[in-house]
Amino acid sequence: MSPRIIASGISLAVVVRGWNQDVHYASAKLTEDLLDEGALDALLQKRGDLTYYINWPDANHRAGSMSGDPNRFGWSVFSHFVNSEPGEPYDPVKARETKTVNDKGESRETPNAVNSMIHFHDKLLHYKSFDELDYVSEKMKAADKALHDAQPVPFLKNTVLERFKREATYSISHYFQDIHNPFHCADAHDMGGYKHTMVCRFCEDKEKKTNIHSVWDADMFDYELREAFEYDYVDQMESFELDRYPFGQKLYSMVKERHDRLRETNPEQLEGWTEQCSGDFGRCIDTAVGETRKFYVDNEKELYAGEKDGVVTKAYLDKYVEKAFEQVIKASVRLAAALNKMAKDLSTRIVRDNEGYTNEDVNALARKGNKRGCIDYF
Repeated sequence: MSPRIIASGISLAVVVRGWNQDVHYASAKLTEDLLDEGALDALLQKRGDLTYYINWPDANHRAGSMSGDPNRFGWSVFSHFVNSEPGEPYDPVKARETKTVNDKGESRETPNAVNSMIHFHDKLLHYKSFDELDYVSEKMKAADKALHDAQPVPFLKNTVLERFKREATYSISHYFQDIHNPFHCADAHDMGGYKHTMVCRFCEDKEKKTNIHSVWDADMFDYELREAFEYDYVDQMESFELDRYPFGQKLYSMVKERHDRLRETNPEQLEGWTEQCSGDFGRCIDTAVGETRKFYVDNEKELYAGEKDGVVTKAYLDKYVEKAFEQVIKASVRLAAALNKMAKDLSTRIVRDNEGYTNEDVNALARKGNKRGCIDYF
């Protein structure tokens, strides 16, 4: 891969997160509201819950996490980003490359949010033949095969396959949310704003040391939630293994209120976001990343709030907090459209593979599916 699009560089800290857990939860909850009937049954399992493991991709690459699985997911620390060189627009061709070769002919894997989502999309639709797919990480492919082959009976092998399907759904959903954060489509040289340290004047601790990336990940949303919970609130960056259900639910209500207001005042905008991701998933990804990257490049100076080790003020919060909420809504609406398409594609594939139907039979079943367009198979 060209250095123009890389994850965030080899020096990226081991602990990496996108939007923090309440934001991922709220976005996933809104996405669930917009999904077709039966979609989660197909993508996860019966009575599946998109919010349940939506934050798992922020922990699965870390050995120190309670849900860490670094042997299989250690490579995915870079899958939350698609950062570029300063001023460069998003390049969808380069973003899809999974390896780069240096002057010595040495090959290195270069995962990012784009090629990772494309991989997991393929894995979701072909999870029963996962070993025939190209992986971003060859180590994960070997580990997946070892995990599957180690199961002594067909029932347990199938359980592993179903796990792969659910992992793919959660990975796609989480990374797709991340690419709507401008600092996940930012510049590689400062690791998407992680190196741009600041003092947060609108945080509870007026001397809190943060960075501009974390301002967008958590600090602005923390401010809104602290207004609601006052002294009972615990910042997201301080409680990664705390049950945050009340906080996540409250943030969801804030996001949903804004979504419903937008549906009343500008339904065409919501319809446009839905249309962008109702077809080819690669095109959907390119639309989202390209738009987020353009916003970052066009507003870079203002987004960084001055020089490193400066102060980010309440005025910054007032300027960008509604934009941050809009990005959450946009991610939720687009993701719902994309997942609906994946659920339909997966359902028709399983019908065809398991029942031996022809393409004509599958099309007939699709026409007879439920009123929202899903085949009534699961």
